[in-house]
Amino acid sequence: MAIFSVNGGMSLLGSIYTLQNFVEAAQVSFSGARLPRIAGAMARDNQGVQEVRINVSSNGYSPQHVTLKKDIPARLILNTSGTGGCARAFTIPSLRLQKILPVTGTETLEFTPTKAGPLVFTCSMGMYSGVFNVI
Repeated sequence: MAIFSVNGGMSLLGSIYTLQNFVEAAQVSFSGARLPRIAGAMARDNQGVQEVRINVSSNGYSPQHVTLKKDIPARLILNTSGTGGCARAFTIPSLRLQKILPVTGTETLEFTPTKAGPLVFTCSMGMYSGVFNVI
């Protein structure tokens, strides 16, 4: 239980050093893949705004890895469909942003990434997380 508590705390601090990320890195290494899966999806340009659709389920977020461009406004469209649990409390800890999502529906969260590097998003308990790779 202590390990899971520390892991959740690391996610809530916005750290990329979580058990989920270590497991994923190990899976990529053992599979012999040349390109790490962390590359993920690229945000789409919609009239000068980066737009990303994230599906939120009771088991986490999809996609979990999204590339955003620095200093360009981002619009997250968060879709839920019968979603329960802490995944509904979507947070970006380092930006102090949080949105409580409906069980079924769509919510929008807007922000502008101002520095390059990983930007973690997570649920309110740190159980489910993902990363925006800001370039």
